[in-house]
Amino acid sequence: MSPVAIVLILLVVALVLFGTERIPIDIVTIVLVILLIVTGTLTAADALAGFGNDIIITIAGLFILTGGLVKTGVVDTVGRRLQRIAGGNEFRLTVLIMLVAAACAAVMKNTTTTAMFVP
Repeated sequence: MSPVAIVLILLVVALVLFGTERIPIDIVTIVLVILLIVTGTLTAADALAGFGNDIIITIAGLFILTGGLVKTGVVDTVGRRLQRIAGGNEFRLTVLIMLVAAACAAVMKNTTTTAMFVP
């Protein structure tokens, strides 16, 4: 079977599994990468090359850091303070969060700032 056919079949399977959510997305993704390696469509080196990218490591570190901040209650404390400063006004709160994000983006990479504000 040609590599294009293999990739298209796996893509359809992935979309169905992602849509039904019967199997967790991370498991589906790992199995798909393994299947691409087993079928010879992708080399092991190519499959693992993306994990060594600096941005992947940075985002993974940010998720770990964010998890720690959530567990220690820092995120809740900051959120309550922002709500108090905004005075319960949703528009003011949105503007305040945008200003904080803009200040962070002025000194950090946009991807890092986005990763901080997504969770």
